[in-house]
Amino acid sequence: MNYPTTDDVLGSLGLMRKPVQQDWVTPAALFGAGLVTGAAAAALLTPRRGSEVRAEIADAARNVQSTVSTLAHEVANVMPTLHRYDAEAIEAK
Repeated sequence: MNYPTTDDVLGSLGLMRKPVQQDWVTPAALFGAGLVTGAAAAALLTPRRGSEVRAEIADAARNVQSTVSTLAHEVANVMPTLHRYDAEAIEAK
């Protein structure tokens, strides 16, 4: 006997499966927080002059700012595409 699939049942009701969206933000944020914490601990616990430590922290802050800015621009460029796919999915219903 051939039983209907889940997609068959949903289709007969005029429904469809919701696409699975992977949550990458939380792991990425935790990883970033770990990097920052580790770098700060290394910078503060290494025996060096205060001026060297401050310069290193300033460099690290600039690097983080640059990386976050780059990621924000990349996300901003992808968002219109995602909105278009969402609109097409709604129209297809």
